[in-house]
Amino acid sequence: MFKKLKTFFENFRSDYYEHKKQYTIIISITVALFLAFVITLGVQIYRCGSAAYRINHTQTQLTDVKAKLAADPVIVGDEFAVDALQRIFGSDQLALHTDKCWDYKIQINGKEVTDDTVKVSKNETVTVTLKEIYTESKFPDDVEMFGRVTGNDTRTDVSNYISVSHGANIIPVKLQKDNVYTLTYSVKGLKSGDEVVVKMKPMLTQQMDLPDDVAMYGKITIKVS
Repeated sequence: MFKKLKTFFENFRSDYYEHKKQYTIIISITVALFLAFVITLGVQIYRCGSAAYRINHTQTQLTDVKAKLAADPVIVGDEFAVDALQRIFGSDQLALHTDKCWDYKIQINGKEVTDDTVKVSKNETVTVTLKEIYTESKFPDDVEMFGRVTGNDTRTDVSNYISVSHGANIIPVKLQKDNVYTLTYSVKGLKSGDEVVVKMKPMLTQQMDLPDDVAMYGKITIKVS
């Protein structure tokens, strides 16, 4: 028995070394085929997982739409209208067509701005007022928002586009009444030689009727005599 086993291993060993290259090639091909099978299987699993995710995500969206339709069909209609118009025209074109819905006016002590420099008397309270006036149109509300200085970003306020400072920035009083949104900046106790500086960003000045220098530089200097 042992002699037979010994003879078998000796013959196998001799045969292996004689055909070593052939065995190595066969083993390499086998390993390569196995790896290719594993990679293909992995890709198929990934694709199936991605497809399942997309199907699940779509079903979730459909459920949300159905719930919104049941609650308020008008809102859902507006959302689809906004999405369709934005895809067709783009945000810039929508802003161009709806900026007439929004009018912006700035006054200093109740008077329109006619120059980039305004003079006031000492001890006079300086009041800078910015008004945003909304006029309704036939566009859906969400489309009209593209024409606002803040765009359709409801998280941003008009106050982010203007600053009034006397040493430090002045915090405005905000008031919404009907279709008019007002920011009021008040500065008291001014002395001769003091200055109050009003700065506006281009997005705001472009939608206002302002003197050329103010429109170009977005700055008004209020000087105390």
